[in-house]
Amino acid sequence: MKKITGILLLAVLLFTASCNNETKEVKEEVKVEEVDKNALADKNYIVSNKESVVKWEGSAVAHGHNGTINVIAGKFSVEEGKLAAGKISIDMTSMNATDLADSPEDKGKLEGHLKNADFFNTAEHPVATLEITDASNMAAVKANLTIKDATHPVEFPMNVSMKDGSAVVTADLSFDRTKYDITYNSGNFFENLGDKMIKDEVNLNVMLMAK
Repeated sequence: MKKITGILLLAVLLFTASCNNETKEVKEEVKVEEVDKNALADKNYIVSNKESVVKWEGSAVAHGHNGTINVIAGKFSVEEGKLAAGKISIDMTSMNATDLADSPEDKGKLEGHLKNADFFNTAEHPVATLEITDASNMAAVKANLTIKDATHPVEFPMNVSMKDGSAVVTADLSFDRTKYDITYNSGNFFENLGDKMIKDEVNLNVMLMAK
């Protein structure tokens, strides 16, 4: 009787150990199959115009100004974890001088001047676009920037990542405004401007949120 009881006890122990091993294996398998929520998914993304913004900065000899421009719409695609293509439309009529927020009169004058024919002529050219042409090297992404119906290539570093289920695209680029027929107070077109000279380079910081 004792022998039979011993055999039964041994069988129970072996069965229990086997179940524990199977449970561990199942847990390990589940762990391996867990999905990284912040991994960049391959798909077509639609840009959120409410969460995206373009920041601008321009400088003169004596001072500089900065502000924001709204994004109208945009889309881009990711293939094999990398940016494959993309395009955004920018509302030039929304140009906002945030550095003059405390001086409403000066703010209104600057924004009006930037929107008139001396600069971006937003009444006739309300939309600018930025379209990716080659993103094989994210440290030097190539794109076409269109302003006032003039298109010229630009090159800049770009980063694409995931955050809380949304794709985040950031880029810093600059362009020569005179290539887009914006020559107002440019030292390359006018002489003896003194501290009224405005630099030709305009800097843009792009931040896009998309799903």
